[in-house]
Formats: sequence, C-alpha cells, structure tokens
Amino acid sequence: MKKKWKVAMSRSQVGFNLYHLNIPKIVGQLELFSGYVLQTNPDGFQDASFRLQAKASSVNTRNQERDSKLCSPEFLDVGNHPDIVFVSNRIVQIDPAHYIIKGNLSITGISKFASLTAHLGITANDQNGPTKIVFEITGQLLSTDYGMRWYEETPEGTQTWSHVVSLHMFLELLPEEPFE
Repeated sequence: MKKKWKVAMSRSQVGFNLYHLNIPKIVGQLELFSGYVLQTNPDGFQDASFRLQAKASSVNTRNQERDSKLCSPEFLDVGNHPDIVFVSNRIVQIDPAHYIIKGNLSITGISKFASLTAHLGITANDQNGPTKIVFEITGQLLSTDYGMRWYEETPEGTQTWSHVVSLHMFLELLPEEPFE
C-alpha cells in the first residue's frame, strides 16, 4: 500500500542562511521547487522515500547583485547545473514526530551524502480540503563540498563568507494518491 504526498509550493518554503563577516546572516530562499513523499507504511514515514528538486536560478536573497553572483559559474553555476536535488535513500524514525532523512544532495553537478532532521506535524481535514502533512526540515552543508569556494577576505584577513550553509524548509504536502 502506497500514498503519494506532493509538496504544495505555494504553502511551503525552502530556505538557507549563512554568515557574512561572521556577524549578520544572509537569508535566502529557492523560489521554484517541487517534491514528494512516497509513503509505503500507513502507520508512519520510516519506510518512505522523499525527493525535492529546486531550480538553482530561483535563488532569492533580496539583493539582485548578490543573487546574480550566487547564480554565476563561481557558485551555483546555473547555466550548467540548473537543478538542486535531494533524494532520500533511508528515513529513520526517532519518535512519532521526528525523523532523520538520509540521502544524496546534488548541487553544481556534485552529489554528496546528506543527513537532514525532520519534524512532522499532521493536520486533519480542514476547511480547505483534504488531510495535509507538514514537515519542518533542517540541515547543514559545506559549500566547499559542492565546488563553491569564495575566499574573499577583509584587509585584516578575516574571511568574509562562511562555508557552512544552514538549510531550513517548511514543506506542506497534500495527498496526490490514496493508499492502494
């Protein structure tokens, strides 16, 4: 028995942040994305599969000059690698509301193992329609693992950008198919 849950893009967010000059955060989003969870066990998501795909060119940090630089060959290289993709290969249930999602994250044509933490909230039928599920997913990656290297320094020798990128997603999923 399977049930497919589709990400409702208009009610979801795929965000990231990193530090600039070790003080303020640069906060951004990927505006165009799609994804699904294929649930194989009606009692939970421990045997499910998860896929999320985002258009790298849809990066938005609310600064057009910075967004253009992030899309350039020096960073996301959207001309050659238009998509950022995460595909799970194992989901481990920690307790009824918490999961570890293990899989492969592909950015700039480089695929690396990634482990994400997910908190599940379930909402029953509401005035807007069918049952929905909401996942809050967090994780971190090193930009250098994906070929993104920026070594700008201040005159004092301080690195201007952190290589640690924090991921934070709120994904609302709606049922696409009932259990078979």
